[in-house]
Amino acid sequence: MRRVLARHHLSRVSLPPVKQIERFEVEEANDLWQIDIMGKTYFPLIGDLDLICSLDDRNRFIPYGQWFYSKFGINLFQVMDQSFVKYGLPRGGFSLIERAILGLLTGKERRVISRC
Repeated sequence: MRRVLARHHLSRVSLPPVKQIERFEVEEANDLWQIDIMGKTYFPLIGDLDLICSLDDRNRFIPYGQWFYSKFGINLFQVMDQSFVKYGLPRGGFSLIERAILGLLTGKERRVISRC
């Protein structure tokens, strides 16, 4: 097997290096929340639904989750809104993308995003 792979230049040495995945972890609970979408789930009486949840990155606590017929953006906003209403804002603040969605960008940040 090794000879066949080497003959076709498929050995580890000949393969391009894989880009390293940057991982991070917050120090405490309630520092960072994220959205998670579970794919379609079939329910016999009502059809296919998507589960959209907000999750605490540190302890996997679910501040809010709801079943929806679609994954449209407004449903994501509804989940985050209900999370904020029930538990307040996460201490870690918002990422650049989240601030862009919420319209909270500074002038410099707008220029950075417009180049992307």
